[in-house]
Amino acid sequence: MARWAFDFLGIEATKDKKAIKKAYAVQIKKYLQEEQPAQWAKTHEAYEAAMKYAESDDTATNIRKDASYDGISQQTQSQRHQQKNEHEKELSYRMYELMRMKNKNAYAEWSKFFSTEFLPNESIESMRTLLEIARAYPLQSNVAYLIIETMTKRTQYYQTAMELDKASLAADIVKAAQEQLPKQYSETRRHTVRKRRIFPVVIGIAGLIAASLLGVGIMMGKSNSLAKDARIQATVYLNEKYEGIGYTELDLKAEKENVFGNRADKVVVYRIIEDESYATIAYGLTPKGEKEFLFFDNIQEKEIRKAFQERLNELTGRPEGRLYWNSDTGYDIGEIRDGFFHTSFGGDFDAFMEKEDQIRMQAPGTTVMRLRRGSSARNGNCDYYLPDPVIKTMEQRFQMQEVAEDAELQTVLEACGEDYGIQLRGIVLPSMYFESKMKQADWSNDSIYVKENFYGAADMHPTVPFLLMTAWHVSVPSEDKELLGIQNGIYGKNPVLMAEGIYGAENSNSQYVGDQLKTDMTGSIVETEVPESLDLTKAQRQKAISFQMKPGIIPETEYCLAIDKSVYGITDSGYRVIQTEKDEDGDYNREMYLEPYDDQRADVGYGDAMDGEGYLFVLYERFWEHEEPTVITIVNP
Repeated sequence: MARWAFDFLGIEATKDKKAIKKAYAVQIKKYLQEEQPAQWAKTHEAYEAAMKYAESDDTATNIRKDASYDGISQQTQSQRHQQKNEHEKELSYRMYELMRMKNKNAYAEWSKFFSTEFLPNESIESMRTLLEIARAYPLQSNVAYLIIETMTKRTQYYQTAMELDKASLAADIVKAAQEQLPKQYSETRRHTVRKRRIFPVVIGIAGLIAASLLGVGIMMGKSNSLAKDARIQATVYLNEKYEGIGYTELDLKAEKENVFGNRADKVVVYRIIEDESYATIAYGLTPKGEKEFLFFDNIQEKEIRKAFQERLNELTGRPEGRLYWNSDTGYDIGEIRDGFFHTSFGGDFDAFMEKEDQIRMQAPGTTVMRLRRGSSARNGNCDYYLPDPVIKTMEQRFQMQEVAEDAELQTVLEACGEDYGIQLRGIVLPSMYFESKMKQADWSNDSIYVKENFYGAADMHPTVPFLLMTAWHVSVPSEDKELLGIQNGIYGKNPVLMAEGIYGAENSNSQYVGDQLKTDMTGSIVETEVPESLDLTKAQRQKAISFQMKPGIIPETEYCLAIDKSVYGITDSGYRVIQTEKDEDGDYNREMYLEPYDDQRADVGYGDAMDGEGYLFVLYERFWEHEEPTVITIVNP
């Protein structure tokens, strides 16, 4: 039996199967099988090897003498594992700290971070944290450019080093930062008729043909030629599709996209960028070895989204509905991102979608894999927000005994999901919360981030916690049901009174509505001592209050909590929220970022907390049986 299995799982050699299963559960959740198949398989292999040892007659002495063990002591391995985890936590906290920095020092701090703290050898987990930040939070333009420049270089570095998982993540981070760049220049340019000569395009095409006839065969020459071909064809495509837009070849740049996985040897993708604004306006796809590109652009993005919202409101009979549409169909057809379409929109949404759907199904790469990470339907994901016609306040929501049923709305959404090849989430909010949210959010733009909400067959994460919504309707096209292992239907979580003045609900949909929890979580939260590790004055400690899960209760998933501030004497504003994780190595304290619950990107994830309608909303994270319960502390000013 090889010692490597226990080292990989981060535990000492043992015959305790329960301990092995716990270690495996901790490690396997770090990887998604679809995204990191090698790491996922290695973790599973280590688990099987460790379990085989547990069932064998070998002794701990025998395993220490295993010739395959590299000689590093278990204590050293454990110390390294602990240091790695602490380093990842510090990086995560630092990134969220930098994300919230909006002053003139932000660029200098981010630059210092990349040069001295977040180095190329950082872990996959830390890179994922940066990706989540770049996707979910607004970045200053100069910071976005810095991230683009830094991670573009690292993408090339990782490719050279054959660290393809990191290369893929770095490329995703670049795209996420690019999508945050200002579009003002692009919007002005697209709607201005410019009179420019077209002959550079003609000369460019002739030059390309001549180069082809000469048989330029070196790799760099082929790459440059294909990039030029993409740029020229994009110019022709845009000018033909939008009469009077007046692009020339000199106005555009073509940058090759990184293609990973099964599509790498089947399709080539170029991103088309306006030279002056550096805004991505189109993507071009071509089968590998060919030169004819199929383009998708975002020039009619707002117009198409508005039309879809109006169409949904017409079908549901709910004119107040608000739609956010993420048209990203992912790696399956070459990173067609938010609002990029091939078909020209003429006002008839149904006719437009019918034609667009046919184009996307024929795009290079679609036969390789339909869904990206098991999360995106053929033509994208949509969040459709509606106010509850009966439930007005959060207090009324917490008193609900059952998730609201709206069969008529569900029927309409299922029909739309099927007809348009789109994944739809009908998110019904208490009407006061909905109205407040509408005042803050610009629903025609990217102010509300649509998360990739399918991480597995049944584990769904909505864009707002279940505790803050009265119903969640889900609809996916028929071909995606089998792949995702889910059913269309109405989902949600009933509130539980977890302590006096504290309501809670599961934060993920791992079970269908109506299933009984294995553990009754009523009364599961209790007050506890304020952790000694918190750096508080005596006066602050006297006014602070701490909560934790009752000893002996192990939550099966994350819970969103709503804490009634009046019950616990929490001030209207100025208070702090600190999360303390306890283990054998001591306490790890993390101050949570507190924001209004109606903020554009407010969420209880990412170490954030929310305040609204007299409640503090905070996430109580899942912990394992061998760990100490997490402590949440509120510090009054």
